[in-house]
Amino acid sequence: MDVIKAWLAGPRRYEDGANLYIQYGRDEKLKRIFREPPSDFKRKKLEAELRSLLQVTTVTRIKEEQQKTVAIKREASFPERKWPKERDTTLEVLHAKWKPLFAEMMSLMSRIYDVALAGKTDAAKKQEAGAMAHRILDLDDECDDIYRQRDFYLQHKKLPEEQKPMELVVDPIKIPLALANCTRYVRDYKNKLKKDPGNVKAAAQLANYEWAVSEYKKILKIE
Repeated sequence: MDVIKAWLAGPRRYEDGANLYIQYGRDEKLKRIFREPPSDFKRKKLEAELRSLLQVTTVTRIKEEQQKTVAIKREASFPERKWPKERDTTLEVLHAKWKPLFAEMMSLMSRIYDVALAGKTDAAKKQEAGAMAHRILDLDDECDDIYRQRDFYLQHKKLPEEQKPMELVVDPIKIPLALANCTRYVRDYKNKLKKDPGNVKAAAQLANYEWAVSEYKKILKIE
């Protein structure tokens, strides 16, 4: 703990050290002893106990950090595995939208412990930790929404927000023009997705127009 480190590095006033042990120590018998007037024996005992307490706390924190890191890495790997290796345009767009959100959430989760710890003595850090916690919750909700869209798409081959496929032109004379228009829209939406890979609405429109192009080509018997 930083306060114990500071005491050991400073003049080591007995009263301050005793208060530190009373606050952070666990041995009630020693707490009673350190509340009594100081002596050479008590000063040496207090210093030894605070050094021991600092060492135990440091080891515990290291173990906690190691466990947290392992948990975060494990958590980060599982969601990625749930994304199909073979992804069409819609799934690629959903994945592109999800990945930076999830990465930001994992980054915040890996740092919030240290910020919250600093917040015990720093009001600004305490406020920062609170903002980080709210952001983590918001990012988690956004990721859950993308998971919902992904799972729905995998099951139904369309996004929940998608409307029914557009009505096809049935007039044989107008079909070639309709095909040309849909082909142009396909190019336009592909360009939009190049600029904004996470644009889910553009991906849905692209899928719609690609379907129409395929249907018109079948009608016209175009390979």
